[in-house]
Amino acid sequence: MVDTPKAATIPALEKKSANCTIISKVPKISEGQWPDEAKKLVSQLIENISENNSSSLKKLFHSRLKITEDFGEKLYYSLKSRYKGRWNFSLFRVWSINNPDEFKTPILCHEDEVKITPLFGYRNQIGVWLQLMSSTELGRIFVVIVPTKGTWKVGAIHLQQWTYMGKDYAVWANKGLKAENRDLVKAHIYYDIAQKMLFGGNLLEYPIKDKIIEQQNKALSKTKWLTMATETFNLNDPVYIGTLLTDSGPGILIRFRVQEEINNESFQKICVATGKKLISHNWLEHQSGGLRCDFILPKESINKPGVLGSQYFSFQDIKSSKYH
Repeated sequence: MVDTPKAATIPALEKKSANCTIISKVPKISEGQWPDEAKKLVSQLIENISENNSSSLKKLFHSRLKITEDFGEKLYYSLKSRYKGRWNFSLFRVWSINNPDEFKTPILCHEDEVKITPLFGYRNQIGVWLQLMSSTELGRIFVVIVPTKGTWKVGAIHLQQWTYMGKDYAVWANKGLKAENRDLVKAHIYYDIAQKMLFGGNLLEYPIKDKIIEQQNKALSKTKWLTMATETFNLNDPVYIGTLLTDSGPGILIRFRVQEEINNESFQKICVATGKKLISHNWLEHQSGGLRCDFILPKESINKPGVLGSQYFSFQDIKSSKYH
């Protein structure tokens, strides 16, 4: 068992049953009723992420995570690729997490309808949900901070895209519902975007996500969509179809099974021809995204890219004279 730092005792953490209690909703880290040392840690986390200071950032994480020297740089550029322009961080939620059994059993935080999976081996933990506002999108960063050696350290971190093309998951799900009466493919795509945005990694679960997936399957399942694509476009052995969240707009991924390696020219020819068929059937609103084609060999899994790799073509490029 790991003890909470003496100076950081939180009343909400003294309850005997596993629970999740909001201890701060104010945007400023300096305010709210939670430990000063924990506030300091979160402020340093934001500062070092913003300044791309990998060496200082690494010191904020628990040693058992074995954070590498380049972790901070990878984190910084991952965020920069998604959130353009100036960043503005703020505090969204702080939870006290009481986990007397010290197991990794999800705990429902009722007010926000989210389940938090506590870290194993810690009776007392703090969950911090940060918001990252940029000129393009809104993101959230969830961190679990844990007591260690009289202070607090980051025990886990998860990045989550909260808006896509300026819309949150609820807007995309609503677009899916409205599209059901006129275009089941678009409905499936919108629902898929919504559920992807609710990916919480190993830390967060959203009960609403299961409902969105259930509604998506009622409208058009992935299996039926694949069959529809195969028959509509006369495709040769597609084994997987899904959505992509590209910077320019929603896209589609199609994974093809091939019996042997193919050259780059054949690769491109198949993908561009498929893209032109997608455009002609208007499966994607505004057609601002693109198509990614994966080619996998007979013994490779349909659920991930194979050794042959993949190619991506924007719909704008496919429509241009470049591929005519």
